[in-house]
Amino acid sequence: MQGQSLTKQTAWLMMAKICAFCLAVAVPLLIVRRLSPFEYGLYKEAFQAISTAINVLPLGFGMTAYYFLPRYKERQAEVVFHVVLFCLFVGSLACLALAFFPGLLVLLFKEPSLAPYAPWVGGIIVLSICGAFLEVVTVANREIRFASLCIISLQLSRTTFLLSAALFFGTVKALVVASLLQGIMQVAWLFGYLHSRFPGFWKRVDWGLLRAQFKYALPLGSVGLLYSVQNDLHNYFVSRTLGADIFAVYSVGCFDLPLIGLVSEAVASVLIIRVSELQHQNDTKEIIAVTARATRKLAAIFFPAYALLMVVAPEFITVLFTARYLPSVPVLRINLTLLAGSILFTDPIIRAYPQHLPFLVKLRILLFAVLAGALWFATTRFGMIGAVTVTVAITLLERAITAIFFLRVLGFGKSDLAAFQDLRKLAVAAAIPAFVTVLVRLGMQGMRPFVVLLVCGLVFGAVYCVAILFLRVVTPEERETALRSLAPWVPPALKNGLAKVF
Repeated sequence: MQGQSLTKQTAWLMMAKICAFCLAVAVPLLIVRRLSPFEYGLYKEAFQAISTAINVLPLGFGMTAYYFLPRYKERQAEVVFHVVLFCLFVGSLACLALAFFPGLLVLLFKEPSLAPYAPWVGGIIVLSICGAFLEVVTVANREIRFASLCIISLQLSRTTFLLSAALFFGTVKALVVASLLQGIMQVAWLFGYLHSRFPGFWKRVDWGLLRAQFKYALPLGSVGLLYSVQNDLHNYFVSRTLGADIFAVYSVGCFDLPLIGLVSEAVASVLIIRVSELQHQNDTKEIIAVTARATRKLAAIFFPAYALLMVVAPEFITVLFTARYLPSVPVLRINLTLLAGSILFTDPIIRAYPQHLPFLVKLRILLFAVLAGALWFATTRFGMIGAVTVTVAITLLERAITAIFFLRVLGFGKSDLAAFQDLRKLAVAAAIPAFVTVLVRLGMQGMRPFVVLLVCGLVFGAVYCVAILFLRVVTPEERETALRSLAPWVPPALKNGLAKVF
């Protein structure tokens, strides 16, 4: 039942995030066409600063809701109030710093044109830090369907604001103002939700509970801070060293595939709660089993996405960002390697075993120092390719070390390897259609990029489906679930035929 519950909850969040992705996908495609490379680079620099601040400043304090809401049911109002207070405090500090010292943005990116946007960026930071708690608290409060509604609605409003700004004004300032309006709306929704679920939540601070939340959050927050800074560091090196125009090209190559990120977030949101419960029960074997199921699901999506995009990278860039960003293709192909490493999914385990965080802090401090030195050398001598290669290598090394360490914490043994056996099959299942797609692409030389991308995607998808069936990756339970979901839409004769094929 727990496995089914986990799957259903994850499915709700995944569907919501996929809908959000469909709404959001048009935004960068329009912005990149409305702005010049320099303006697009300026836009990416401003929002890079916002992204870093959102990831670093809260120190993961909002995530304490996943741990404390299920355990302290009689003090849930205080738990959420503490998070709101902390988010407002750290966000306001950043806002005031940028309002009074706009040169901070110039110092970060070595770009004087960013200074006028500093106060606006500060406002977006404080609103975004607070507003981000809405998704966390709805999931932590086990309102998965409502969380899904929030995700879709907020993305719809965000898309509307940004598309309107890009269409009617087409300036960096308009995009910044649109993001500010979105932040105001999201914070209003957050306070409305908190007032309805935790009436009078603002009336009392429980100092003992606040200390407990800090004690839980700060080690995790330190790890998260190092992780976020480590992930963003290459962007600052490239921007400062090569300028806004080149940074625009580099940022396209390091484009975070929204759908992939959404899938990871959906799985993580549900798995954090489940692993925390299992740790409380000291059921390490089930933690390994749950992690294996999540890893398998991620691999089934990430492996084929990686293989397909490696083949059609030039067409992907041309269709999404226009041909003037084709120089970003080598950066994209190197950066895509992180997709395969993303199945090393340890964050829920890390949060369930905070006593082992000192190891992770030491590891990230060491790797951060190595990364900073390597980026300085690689960016100045090898440009964009050097920066992305160093970043990907260090990130994969850290994920591998972390996964090995925490599997040992769980007492992982040879008998547990069977739970991960499908990963090899999924890798082969992704490699087979990739080879076929290479041949198809070679035969379509000279055709329009969109046509090549569409045909290659269809061919890859069809061959991948055949490959996972032939390699017997699909379990009987998954087969039955798929057939049941098809039942209302497929004639009985066709359904029986599919059952025989499966």
